[in-house]
Amino acid sequence: MGSPIQRGQARIPRPGGPGPSGSRLHTTARAADGTGALQAAPTVTGFTPATGPPGGGTPVSITGTEFVNVQSVTIAGVEAASFTVDSPTNITATTAAAAAGTSGPVAVTTPSGSGNSAGSFSYVSEPTTTTVAVQTVPAYCGDDVVITATVTSPAGPVTTGTLTFLVTENGPVQVLAPDGSGQASATFTDLAVGLHHAVAVYEPADGYLSSASAVTPVTVSAAPTTTTVTAVPNPADPAESVLLTATVAGPPGHPGIPTGTVTFSAVGGGVLGSAGLTGGQAQITTSGLPAGTTTVQADYEGDTCFGASSGTVDVVVNPPAPTTLTATPATIRLRSNGTFVIRNVSATLTGGGSPLPGRTIDFAINTGTGTHPLGQAVTDATGKASLPDTTVPNALATSQTYQAEFLGTATYAPSSATGSITFQPFPILP
Repeated sequence: MGSPIQRGQARIPRPGGPGPSGSRLHTTARAADGTGALQAAPTVTGFTPATGPPGGGTPVSITGTEFVNVQSVTIAGVEAASFTVDSPTNITATTAAAAAGTSGPVAVTTPSGSGNSAGSFSYVSEPTTTTVAVQTVPAYCGDDVVITATVTSPAGPVTTGTLTFLVTENGPVQVLAPDGSGQASATFTDLAVGLHHAVAVYEPADGYLSSASAVTPVTVSAAPTTTTVTAVPNPADPAESVLLTATVAGPPGHPGIPTGTVTFSAVGGGVLGSAGLTGGQAQITTSGLPAGTTTVQADYEGDTCFGASSGTVDVVVNPPAPTTLTATPATIRLRSNGTFVIRNVSATLTGGGSPLPGRTIDFAINTGTGTHPLGQAVTDATGKASLPDTTVPNALATSQTYQAEFLGTATYAPSSATGSITFQPFPILP
């Protein structure tokens, strides 16, 4: 008989020769595990999954027999990146990287030989899914519109390759690489108001298939505006010029400045004027507002990027200051030529207790059926207006009163007074 089996060695008897007990062995070998037991060559009865990506890293569960003292595991002819013998009938191996299209059996090798699977494992490119999401919602004209694309495979996020972003037909294009989470975000500026369409296309590196997202609508709206109106001074004195200012602003944080025209109107009245926006403001000056409270409305018409809006302000114009007119007694005298004259016709105009110089006073004799004009005079520094001797018709020689009237201005209210008339025929005037 031959020499005894040593630990760590196996002896394969000559086919048909006598075994240790005198029997003949055909398909077994002495184990090299120190037990002295006979071990058959391994067999591979199955494995799962049957495919994996070229980048490797796919766990493969291998079933079979005689997985003892396993020396190597190959998958599609490529040495496994690692393997663990879970039991004599199961091995868990991890694929190494290989070119797409590589295919072959799973093989397990022990000191007793190798066992190959009947089926083949194939390295195939993984399918991918690309999705897009519009991050800027709502999106206004002038905003930076951010669109995020995400690429995934059955194994998880895809971090290689490139993502091409397209917005609108023949529109802006950006090419970015996905990050560690399989995402990339593209920022688009100056998109016009209206409906746009976005799509992201994934161009793979080795091991993945290309994919494209669904066409996603991107709506860019005109930026809303607010219009505020101020009036200076407010309240204002009668006939005083009032500066009206309209300020038009977009949404908080919006980078743009509205342009266009603002029209100012008195609510219930007419148009006061219009002005173009400069730096978001439009101004006009008006002095035609009536006494009391007037609501002024400013209407912004909008532009290609900003929507229309309106604002109002209540403008108070103080009423004209009250005035007081005091008439002096007058006399009617006879002249030597037979005519009559009225003398000492005068009136004093005051406002708030102070004389009002430079104001026109109208004088007229009161008749039984109306008035007969005598003339006009302008108040002096003391507020007094006086008529010279004025000829009157003979029929009015016995009139008893005359009228003094201040018609008023935008600043001062009208007033009137009645003066007495005394007829004094003698002595006769020259």
